Amino acid sequence: MKNIVTIIVALVLCTSSLWAQDNSSVDPIETKIYFRLGESDIDLSYKENKDALEFFVSELNSLGSNQDYVIRSITVTGSASPEGNSVFNEQLSNKRTESLYRWVVGMFPQYKHLVKKNSIGVDWEQLITIVENSYVPYKSDVLDILKNTPIWIRRGGKIVDGRVKQLKDLDDGHVWRYMYRNFFAEMRMAGGGIVCEVECKKPSKSYQEQIVISSKRSLVVVNGDTTSYSNNDVFSVVPKDTIHLNYKDTIRITNDSEKFQQVIEEAIEETPRKVKKGKTKTVKTNVAKNGHRGFSMGIKTNTLYDLALIPNIGADFHLGKGWTIGFNWMYAWWNIEDYRLYHRIYGGDINVRKYFSSRHDSPLSGHHVGLYSEILTYDIAYGGKGQKADRWSYGAGVEYGYSFPIARRLNLDLTIGAGYLTGKYENYSATEEANHYVWESSYMRRWFGPTKAEVSLVWLIGRNNYTQK
Repeated sequence: MKNIVTIIVALVLCTSSLWAQDNSSVDPIETKIYFRLGESDIDLSYKENKDALEFFVSELNSLGSNQDYVIRSITVTGSASPEGNSVFNEQLSNKRTESLYRWVVGMFPQYKHLVKKNSIGVDWEQLITIVENSYVPYKSDVLDILKNTPIWIRRGGKIVDGRVKQLKDLDDGHVWRYMYRNFFAEMRMAGGGIVCEVECKKPSKSYQEQIVISSKRSLVVVNGDTTSYSNNDVFSVVPKDTIHLNYKDTIRITNDSEKFQQVIEEAIEETPRKVKKGKTKTVKTNVAKNGHRGFSMGIKTNTLYDLALIPNIGADFHLGKGWTIGFNWMYAWWNIEDYRLYHRIYGGDINVRKYFSSRHDSPLSGHHVGLYSEILTYDIAYGGKGQKADRWSYGAGVEYGYSFPIARRLNLDLTIGAGYLTGKYENYSATEEANHYVWESSYMRRWFGPTKAEVSLVWLIGRNNYTQK
């Protein structure tokens, strides 16, 4: 639970068969302690630390003085958030653990031999819980890294990768920055906890069926064969004559343990998670349905044109949901002193594509289909023979292609297009004697067939525009 200090005291409702047993384990007493940023001293004035610890002391004293219960162990845990220097985080975790240890031993010297220290460094389990209950982008990928990637990955005795690095690399660092803004502040402060393991030897029936569901602001009581439940998720046991009133609507059920447990679990699942002053926090993200978000584009060059000494450049812009619009332009004007060699061509095309990329890929990756239109003009002469189209030729067609990664932000796009191309062109020859060109014939081109071919290198631009490993 975020931004509130909770103390959970749960003593199991024993059925008639359990009452006959000599010993019965009960749920532990737990409390969470908040620390100021980078600090390890317990500050009772910070957040609800004072109320939390006072309640913990009261519950432990109550159970400790009851002959029906035995305190088995008290574990103090210190932790830190994932960002920052790993050595500092370990040291801070150790200091917080030691601070909690001194507090417990000071308050309960009789239990000193039962107190255990547990410095866990970065509290990865807490981060997993936070992520599972959030709307973080690439949530499944984050959880996969947290649960399955070792903290450090070594090769040849050297650290080459690890959990933090993979989290930072995800979505080009955007996911890490999201967690830094929304999760890590809480983890920096919620850096300590105390867990007291309790055993019930001979439970007193005065506690039977007296369950209180409580929170910072409301408590309700259970008496007899009915149960009142409010929208809260913190449990404790109180004596039979204790009465608390709730301020929310209640749900009444019969004294059926299985049904009671089912209703409680369902109610907890429906309970809104809360932040400061009881406000419900809604996290909005700009994540598209296909998992891609934000501005994405690609800058490319067609290597087939490059090999033909025709400089060219293109740009594809992601419009969302796999749709893109692209523009390409080529320009070459090579005038060689030998009048029999001439090389002029320029023109371009515009296209609309639909990509079928997976959520782990760049939105400009995968199979794609599209429509295109093109214009060009040219004048090319080799070996004394030439062909030119002084006016624009026009074409349009359909295309299919496949774009795949060859580096993190570099794709190779293979595309073929077929359609119709039309325009007037002339054939001519160059006469060496007169040093000029001679017109031979004119034609109107009406071509159906392949009119486009690409083997393009595409540089991916955009914070979410890359292929995940």
